Amino acid sequence: MTVTEVASVHESLKKLNQHTAVRFDKTAATLIGTLDDRDLSAWCELVLKISQSGWHSWEVLNYYLEAVPVLMHEGGVSSLLHRGAFGYALLGSSTEPASRYFDGIAHLNHEATFDKLDLIEETGTKLKAYFPPASGLLASYYQTSFELLARDGSANFSEWLALTDILLVSERQNLTKLYSVVRDLDSAPAWDSLIGLASSSVADLLAYLECHQRFCELQLGAQHQLDIQQLLIQFAKREHTAVLWLEQLNVCLPQLNAEQLDTLIWMTKAASRIDLALALIEAVHQLPLANRRALKPWLAEGVSLYARNAAAGRAWVALESARSNETLEKLAGTALLEDYQRVLQLFVESFIGRRLIVQAQETGLTHPFSDGLVLKLPENITDFETQPENFQVYKMMLLHQLGHFEFGIFAPSANPVDNDEDQSSKKSVSFAEVRKSLSAYKNYWLAEQIFMVVEHGRIDWQLAHRYAGTRKMLSKLKTRELIKRDAESEAGESDALVALSKDHAAIAALLESLTRMTLDQATVAELTTEIDLDLRVALTAVQTQNADVAMTLGCTAKIYQLITSAHSGCDRFGFRTRMPNVVGYRGAIEPEQVMINLQLAELDDEDLEILADEMEDGEEGLSIISMLADDDLDVDKLKQGELDQPGTLLTDLDEREIELSEENKSTEEKVAEGLKAALEGRLRPPHQYEFQYDEWDFVIGDYRKNWCTLHEFRVMDEDPSYVDDALSEQSATAAGVRRQLNKLRPEMLTKVKGVDDGEELDIERTIEHIVDKRAGVVTEDRIYVEKQRKQRDVAALFLLDMSASTDDAITPAMSGVDHAQAAGTANSGKAAGFDDNDFLHDGYMGDSPYLNDGPARKIIDVEKEAAILMADALKNLGDQYAICGFSGYGRDNVDFYVCKDFEEPYSLQAKGKLGGIKACRSTRMGPAIRHATKMLVDTGCKTKALIIISDGYPQDFDYGKDRSSRDYGIKDTTRALVEARQKDVQGFCLTVDQSGHDYLREMCPDKQYMVIQDVAQLPGELSKIYRMITG
Repeated sequence: MTVTEVASVHESLKKLNQHTAVRFDKTAATLIGTLDDRDLSAWCELVLKISQSGWHSWEVLNYYLEAVPVLMHEGGVSSLLHRGAFGYALLGSSTEPASRYFDGIAHLNHEATFDKLDLIEETGTKLKAYFPPASGLLASYYQTSFELLARDGSANFSEWLALTDILLVSERQNLTKLYSVVRDLDSAPAWDSLIGLASSSVADLLAYLECHQRFCELQLGAQHQLDIQQLLIQFAKREHTAVLWLEQLNVCLPQLNAEQLDTLIWMTKAASRIDLALALIEAVHQLPLANRRALKPWLAEGVSLYARNAAAGRAWVALESARSNETLEKLAGTALLEDYQRVLQLFVESFIGRRLIVQAQETGLTHPFSDGLVLKLPENITDFETQPENFQVYKMMLLHQLGHFEFGIFAPSANPVDNDEDQSSKKSVSFAEVRKSLSAYKNYWLAEQIFMVVEHGRIDWQLAHRYAGTRKMLSKLKTRELIKRDAESEAGESDALVALSKDHAAIAALLESLTRMTLDQATVAELTTEIDLDLRVALTAVQTQNADVAMTLGCTAKIYQLITSAHSGCDRFGFRTRMPNVVGYRGAIEPEQVMINLQLAELDDEDLEILADEMEDGEEGLSIISMLADDDLDVDKLKQGELDQPGTLLTDLDEREIELSEENKSTEEKVAEGLKAALEGRLRPPHQYEFQYDEWDFVIGDYRKNWCTLHEFRVMDEDPSYVDDALSEQSATAAGVRRQLNKLRPEMLTKVKGVDDGEELDIERTIEHIVDKRAGVVTEDRIYVEKQRKQRDVAALFLLDMSASTDDAITPAMSGVDHAQAAGTANSGKAAGFDDNDFLHDGYMGDSPYLNDGPARKIIDVEKEAAILMADALKNLGDQYAICGFSGYGRDNVDFYVCKDFEEPYSLQAKGKLGGIKACRSTRMGPAIRHATKMLVDTGCKTKALIIISDGYPQDFDYGKDRSSRDYGIKDTTRALVEARQKDVQGFCLTVDQSGHDYLREMCPDKQYMVIQDVAQLPGELSKIYRMITG
């Protein structure tokens, strides 16, 4: 009977799918003889029911038939029939849930995992009851659960199912996302630790799982993962979602080592607030994470401040607050370059007897660098716990760099190493001789690398010999550098050598070992004993008190011979490999660029212009490069005028044939690039400069540190004719302004009384002198009056508002036609509740309906005309003055345009830039005033005046968090004006905004402002104000 029944099922299946019928026959053959007739009959009936349950249900049957061996092996006939019936019950509008269920069973491979089937079915049943039509969700559940069970086993699996139970009461999309995210994971997290997070915040759970794969790739430890989960629970208890925090943490994790991550997690737990946690991540790369001693009180103050003022606390922790930065710097012992720059500059000049400008290194770079003109040092140093120690690091960085100029390859011709007479006349080897010597090697690059490593070491040893006070700190820095290099090696830095060929890897290792030897490392494990001993013996020559550059060259020759003998493949042109990392306190130096800059430093600008012209000529330019490369450039002859006639510089070279080897070509290419860079920097200074300024935030009661980036532009569109046209149209007003300012002109001679000699007697002093003399009193003969010249010591800066609203046409109200109407007018187009478009200049849209005669004049035109009339009048007064404009869009883009600087003549170019001023974008006054103040202070004048001409209150799209409020911008501008007064800069604000009294009373408490009722009066009023301030 059973055989007949099996055959009948076969025929039925054959009609559905031939492949399924064949698979059924094979499966049935394994069951016949194992199952009794009743069980076999029940199984056949179940097979038919599954196959006939719907469209393509034979596919489900295939999965079931594939699962039969597992079911029989793990659970026997009862499991075969029970699991089959459960799968059949899953069939409904879709075959997917049943397919994923049977397919999952087919891939179970262990009894322990099979035992979890009941739990899977139980949770699946709940899921189906909660979301009855969600066949896709149910299928995803079975697929995910079986994949986890097959891959990770039964341990911790019950907790995974518990997560689904917890999420049943949430939205359906949360479960869909859960299964989708989990299936993409290469390894599952500890589900038991995520139960609490799932109960606290489903959103944070899903966000964490999305980050888990990244955590595994970064090899994040189990404890760190648990800490992150606990933090998420902590945030969730305060009803804060931490999704953004997780995203930002995920971004910064690759840049943190385990110790730094420990500190960040510790701080985040102490902060406890999601706001502060986000702020910590923003500031993480500026925090001294290795110094918990300093971080603990600093963070405690931030948390305390947050409780009183959330905005202030957050700014503190994000290191946006100036007081926060100052506090942390003191606690951490940070040495700031800006605090020591003046001292270090004087130190440089006294040490080498020439100007080498000390500047801050680019952000992120922590080693010194010099090109012969500037010496760049890190913005701050936190290597040690105290400021004095970190200042010592600055001095050692400086000394090492200066050593190249004092007793290195750029030293003067005489290079005494001590006070002995026989040494005082010893000659230094010039850089040209060094380069010539190195170019003789087959592998110039390798010889150069060896030379520079040895020379850096020699400089350190010479410092220790000559200046005993440096030895202790130098030893500390060397030890610290070796520890750092060991850590980099352990972190996989040396893995980069694996990808190199045998010779390349060997040479890279030898150069690194040589560097470590110059740092006084006792042993170098990577080297064989023989090479180790030979290299050390070679280095002893440059460790002596009398070692000079010539000895470095000799040492280089010996080391080159040792290396190439052991690795002959590197003794050829073109061989290069990985260079050692820069030694932190030694930094880098560009010999070619230094050599060029040292020579060009002796030329004036006119000579440089001619030299640049020569460079543009191909053959002549090549000759100049060759002369520089050979150190043949006779600066004295150049300065005597041989560059006055193009080509005369090359007279001595006309008959010289320039023959270049491949290596020499490389050298000359570097010289050419360096010369062009040097000329570019000397002849054409940058058209744009960047400055960082703090900004006052009245909400937090502190400055936001380096909050604004101001871009100073000195090249802009020019319109020279505008100035002449304006003077012609305003000739009468111009004459009046000149008359006003002429009253400020000092008399050519002023009478000085009480001098020993002069042109006339001082009557009062003469009478007193005669009376005293008759009375027997000894007196001085200071009874004369002398006429002396008198000079005005004045600098003034006119700052023009170039915001978009200055492009507005002048209305009759502004021209004094209707003052009542003007008084009620809003802020010249700058009303509260603005949006982004209010800060963008869309151009002039047409003539004003109030003006019928010709095109309408705009506010910006009146501002420019006022500045033009003042400039015309001031040119005969002798006062220093500058004309600038400002605009921008956002705190990172404050634009500052210099039309005329103080020392710059009022030339055609200056007039063109003034005439070319156009309305731009917004009005962030604070940084513009601070920059103008800096310019005025730099003049050194006794009287300093800042006159601001605007059409409305300060505003920008990010001038404070509340974009509908004026307060932030007004209070920052007020503070900027206070700062100016503290630096003896007298500020004065003029505005054509008829509602200006409302905010100018606060901005200028000393009544240093004026609201212009009639725009046409601006030029005349401006000259009166100038007289008042500077007279």
